[in-house]
Amino acid sequence: MTTEYVNCSIANGTSCCAEPVRTLQDGALSIAFDAEPGLYQLSVLADGHDFDWESLYCNLTAFHNQGQRTGPWDFNPVNGNRPVVPSYWVELDGERIGLWFFQRIRLDDLRERQFRGRMAFWLRQAGRHALKLIPYTSCTISWTAARLEPDPEDRLEPLPPDLKPANVACPWIAWRDETFWRALRARMETDAAGMYREPLQHAMQWALDPARAGDTHAVADLPLMLAAHRLEHAPGAMERMMRAIDTSVALPAWGNPLPEGYGHNGDMSASIHFLGLTQALHMLGEELDDDRRGRIHDKLRVQGALFVRLALLNRDYWGGSILQDHGWRSMFFFTAAALALYGILPEAESWLRFALPRVRRSLDAMPRDGVLPPSSYHFLYLYLDPVMRFRDVWLAASGRDILDQPPFRPIVSFVHALVRGPGQLLPNVQHMPLIGAPDFFLAMAASHGDADALWVHDCILGTRQDSFYHGTEMRGYYHQSLWGLAAFPDNLPARRPAPAPRTELRWFRDSGVVHYRNDGEDVALSLQAGPWCGYHAYQAARGPCDRMCMNVGPVQFSLYVDSRPVLVMPECGYQLRADLAPCLLVDGEGPYGDIGYPMSIPSWRDRGEAIEDVRWDAATGRGTVRIDLAPAYEHLGVRMYVREVLVFPERTVIFRDTVALSRPRTLRWLFHTQQATGIRLDEQQAAHFGDPVALRLSARAQGVALRASVQPTPVVWSYASVHNFAGYLNVSHETATPVRALTVDFVFHA
Repeated sequence: MTTEYVNCSIANGTSCCAEPVRTLQDGALSIAFDAEPGLYQLSVLADGHDFDWESLYCNLTAFHNQGQRTGPWDFNPVNGNRPVVPSYWVELDGERIGLWFFQRIRLDDLRERQFRGRMAFWLRQAGRHALKLIPYTSCTISWTAARLEPDPEDRLEPLPPDLKPANVACPWIAWRDETFWRALRARMETDAAGMYREPLQHAMQWALDPARAGDTHAVADLPLMLAAHRLEHAPGAMERMMRAIDTSVALPAWGNPLPEGYGHNGDMSASIHFLGLTQALHMLGEELDDDRRGRIHDKLRVQGALFVRLALLNRDYWGGSILQDHGWRSMFFFTAAALALYGILPEAESWLRFALPRVRRSLDAMPRDGVLPPSSYHFLYLYLDPVMRFRDVWLAASGRDILDQPPFRPIVSFVHALVRGPGQLLPNVQHMPLIGAPDFFLAMAASHGDADALWVHDCILGTRQDSFYHGTEMRGYYHQSLWGLAAFPDNLPARRPAPAPRTELRWFRDSGVVHYRNDGEDVALSLQAGPWCGYHAYQAARGPCDRMCMNVGPVQFSLYVDSRPVLVMPECGYQLRADLAPCLLVDGEGPYGDIGYPMSIPSWRDRGEAIEDVRWDAATGRGTVRIDLAPAYEHLGVRMYVREVLVFPERTVIFRDTVALSRPRTLRWLFHTQQATGIRLDEQQAAHFGDPVALRLSARAQGVALRASVQPTPVVWSYASVHNFAGYLNVSHETATPVRALTVDFVFHA
């Protein structure tokens, strides 16, 4: 790697000076500076015109793919997730603290052929310090700017003076006591909580399944194993727990085993091991011998320090994400465990000075309208289970309940708007199983006398599932029964009958989501437009992984008919293209960002497409949604693009698109379904979805001929698939000749 000298702007309080970034004989870079103790951030911009950009691309044959070209990547998905962007081993004052990766390439940086990156670190002492950056691989870039400053994002704060130590306040201590388990047995015999008997027994059997004996993440299942031991006196349960603990302690890495690989000793895998071993200390108590307890303490000391160090170093990835799934789950789990170690391990106080302010930032970034954000893939268990583990320990230690904060109460209203009954969840743009967080809904029911929350809780517990697309989904499903039963309160409101069939059109403004349901006609529609996780989150969570784009289409939607998904959002997989979205193509080009990025586009900027107005007439059952989509197409000469969505009580939905362009161009619209549903065209070019037909789509444009066709939707699959790699189809409607302006109605009739 070659690097010319570049001045590094170093800011410290009110002073600012420049120091040269020096290139050493071995090719490493060195920055010397004076600073007080605290958190600091280094930001770098680098010219990459001489970089081998082809090294960021690969032809993907794994995961059911056929060698499609994918990129630009930041980590190689089929080579241990090793970095392919410029990366450096970082040494601080002579101590190696880890591998730092430049950001995944932003769209504007790809165009300009440049790299940028940020990392943070913790100085423990005042004085002269030295950063040394050793290139991970040889590549040719040139740093053009660097800035070192007190961390503008994270803070170190003193702990609350009334925070109670874990040895007296941790709620998991009660799990040692037979009184706790006797209460659970009695609770399952009541009418109120009797629904827990069968799912909990099934979950305990899953935790002890001999087929799972080699699971290296089994320490995360220790609470269920303990339940099997205490409630069922299951043979071998105690031995399985000790084996899970010893396996976790012995693992050289809690995550990617490659020291240079993404997720090595950080990210979600590290956090669930950290939490599992901490729970073991409290829940097993004296059943842990001194030697095993000592080895757990030693492992937690090492991994806790590593986790904080890597969370800072990985500022542009999971370590800096306050809302995106990797950072969200990791930090809540870690902070819950650190609270449960406060007063037990001296290092926990230091960890919490960093982690508690970070968690507060995450809570402050949550959507304000209760929508489960796409940063958690719209899943209850991903969004709320980590929060509830933290909430329980924080409440016991501080006396403060985070569920009293404004973002939480609206979640009940949003989920209630989507649920029809156990396992019957209406569309929320994408697949969303009814799994997770029964303890959250119990808490909301008890605190607010909320019968709707209790009904949602009952639907979660009444859902039965035996196939899962991902291991996290499986754990969320089986773990929920124990955490719900353990939290079951005595002061619940009276249960009331299931809600009557509903017909409503609701606008969740902050998240840019509209949901329509007509239970009598068994039709439901979900729409989303605007910033990825909503407007509040867009302002509060500004990092590259918190401002992402995971679907190139400017408006996303799903339509259910007869409780079946008919119009769907295909899985984005490992290549984001407009033809994977239900959207408009202009001369074959999609909206801004339609260049085939893998997985997601980081640092996505909101361009202004938005739901502008929603109107609903409850008396007639008719409603209108107005969406401005023009900002996503301005680069293609689109001067106006308004979509009106009209819903009628006669099982009819109309998309009315008005488009005006700077010059005549060919327009093509795409609508997708699962391959198993099927599409056929009749003689009038109307599309029929399903056999028997569930939905009919016809297109009408005054004075303009449209041609319809059906073709496969080309997904480049990722490592996991919600629909088991089953594939998708789409029907397209294309103008026969270029047009400059038109209005077209797409009429969906079930």
